[in-house]
Amino acid sequence: MVVHTWGFVQSRPGSPWVKVELRAEPGAVFRVSGLPYAAALSSFARIRSALQSMDVRWPGKALTLHVHPALRAGEINELDVPVALALLAIRKNVGPRSLSGLVSTGMLFLDEFSEWTRPARESLRHIMDTGSLQLHRAEGSAHWASDPWIVAAMNLCACGLHPERCACDPAEKRRHRRNISAPLLERFPIQLDMGGNDPSECPKAWEACKAWVQDARVPPGTWTEEAMQLANTMEKRAMMSKRVHHHLRTLAAGHAQWKDREHVLIDDVQAAFDVLWMNRSGWWGSP
Repeated sequence: MVVHTWGFVQSRPGSPWVKVELRAEPGAVFRVSGLPYAAALSSFARIRSALQSMDVRWPGKALTLHVHPALRAGEINELDVPVALALLAIRKNVGPRSLSGLVSTGMLFLDEFSEWTRPARESLRHIMDTGSLQLHRAEGSAHWASDPWIVAAMNLCACGLHPERCACDPAEKRRHRRNISAPLLERFPIQLDMGGNDPSECPKAWEACKAWVQDARVPPGTWTEEAMQLANTMEKRAMMSKRVHHHLRTLAAGHAQWKDREHVLIDDVQAAFDVLWMNRSGWWGSP
């Protein structure tokens, strides 16, 4: 049995997409092609541990792992997920259709986002806009649906000690934050500061929060005149793009739904504006 999939190696800005082929056949040997043998063994050890925690047995077969283009030892870590998915397919824990559904939804967490190479970051824009991933290579073309929740995290300065013990000067801070382009940044409708400790409790229970996130009802579409005027004023003064304009309206309606209201009010609009990226201090001006 042969399973083909793709991996994304962000440390390779010239060719980040890597084709992964895993072949299973009778026997007990392990072969690799396109990467160092010791690095492949370390990857399989991590994957085996993860699968065991899920009560998934390791396939008792000879395995041949081939990747193209070839990788260095430090790059194989970024292929753990596609290799694990290929193993699940070989184990028949997931079929082709369910495998596609598994990788096209859920949550994608991108840590240290500002440290990624620019081509790797900017390639997300098409996926976030279209909900699809298309690859065209000499070996052929492939298309996948891709509609996960995308969450990115980054430090506000290069030293990572902002704000209390930051050692960066203002120019270094601006240069670090401008690693994230405005067209990419505005595709993230919510920006939250995670520093410090907020002792206040959430006004709703955890089950109520999950129900709100999963609620398929259409948010309130009726706005009070005052709320509409405030939204129009904010959009004009901030010179919002159509995308950010859409974010403001969607977040305001979602906040009204959180409050179990039938109409969008002024405080719903203000709550939406407070989490928009363009309202956060320090991105483009003096930190």
